Amino acid sequence: MFAAFQVFWTTVPLALAQRFGFGQTGIALFALAGAAGALAAPVAGRLADRGLTRPATGAAMAVVLLAFGIGAAALRAHSLAALVLAALLIDAAVQVCQVLSIRSLYMLAPELRGRLNGLFMTFVFLCAALASGTAAAIYAFHGWSALCLLGGALALVGLALYATEFRRRPALASG
Repeated sequence: MFAAFQVFWTTVPLALAQRFGFGQTGIALFALAGAAGALAAPVAGRLADRGLTRPATGAAMAVVLLAFGIGAAALRAHSLAALVLAALLIDAAVQVCQVLSIRSLYMLAPELRGRLNGLFMTFVFLCAALASGTAAAIYAFHGWSALCLLGGALALVGLALYATEFRRRPALASG
């Protein structure tokens, strides 16, 4: 999910400059508006406390997929409001996934929190770095719509992996 987040935030400044004529101040204000998605962290914590980690994770991934659809439509319609909505949805959903993922990791082995967090964050940022480089190239050669397809594809991969968590595990044979 963080790779999808990075895909969006690597290229949206380019789209804002090219399609909306934004300068540095306008792009910074857009990013500030998108940062409001961080307010979803306490909501994620409350959902986890209620035992809703799995459904909330799936819903957050679906919201990212929807947000990339909104983002694609936003530039076609030249709608800054829709692009802000996409940014807010992506930020909030990725924040929810991040909080729920870290909480789940910490519950596995509380005595290993530091190591688990280090491994988790290393993997997250490696994926984000790869996504950022890929996003810049896709945007440069194929445009915003292709970029939104990449973000949506990342969300779909997340949803596909998420769906495998609900397969029944075979019962162990006795004896």
